[in-house]
Amino acid sequence: MCSSDLTLALVLAPIARGLERLRIPAGVSSVVAVVATVSFLTAGAVALAPQATDWIAQAPRIAQTIERKLRPITRQIAAVENASNRIAQIGGGDTARSVTVSDGGFISNAARIAPSVIEKVVYITVLTIFLLAFRRRYTEQLILLPRTFQNRVRMARVVRDVRIRVSGYLFTLATINVGLASVTAAAFYAADLSDPILWGIAFGLLNFIPIIGPATIVLAATVFGLVAAKTVLLGLVAPLIVLGLHIIEANLVQPWLLSRRIVVSPIAIFLTVVTLVWMWGPAAAITAVPLLIFFHTIAMHMP
Repeated sequence: MCSSDLTLALVLAPIARGLERLRIPAGVSSVVAVVATVSFLTAGAVALAPQATDWIAQAPRIAQTIERKLRPITRQIAAVENASNRIAQIGGGDTARSVTVSDGGFISNAARIAPSVIEKVVYITVLTIFLLAFRRRYTEQLILLPRTFQNRVRMARVVRDVRIRVSGYLFTLATINVGLASVTAAAFYAADLSDPILWGIAFGLLNFIPIIGPATIVLAATVFGLVAAKTVLLGLVAPLIVLGLHIIEANLVQPWLLSRRIVVSPIAIFLTVVTLVWMWGPAAAITAVPLLIFFHTIAMHMP
């Protein structure tokens, strides 16, 4: 997806500019920034793959454990359950259901999609390198598109503000999420919860997706807590940690660091996220806020 390449290029643009200030050629700076980032993400994915695979393989046992631990709660509403069972018996009796789990399904699926994943990674890496290396040339061509001097000045200001705001927002958000991942891992480790690094990285990555990402990690932490803890109350420790960190990050850290770059309505962000997810899937929601900042910056310079 072209938006993924553009988003990654905007995130890495400050790093590339920093390397160029050290008198490193633009092409070399672009290659170093992109390859280092992709290598770091790939190494992290490979290191965490066994833990994620183990969780997926234990999905049936996790479901049974959750059901067993929630059984005392369901007994408290036994009257409602008995009434629903009687209605079901009147309607047509009990229906036996069986759930089958195919062994090795995840491994076979992973082996099947591995070539396409590698192909996309190579494609995104190469295209991002070109976008970073030739960004100045593209910027100059874009500024020279208008015929009049006044419109060229306006275009130059638009390009400058878009670059500063969008790239600055993405780079700052990436820095916040790195800190969020570290704090989450430390909190899980202090609470004696398993796989703290996995949860920290997962929270840091999913936090790039507005609304959907934090909700997903809170739900996953709830499932994890109900499985790992001995009681339901202890099982709420993990989701409460994630929810508390998200509240602090979303209401204190982000407004403090990004207040100058995010000037759009939360309703607009929500509607954009829903539209992009409907059109291109959950991953497209990463570009929601950058797109809003992009169009808002252009609108500010239009007469």
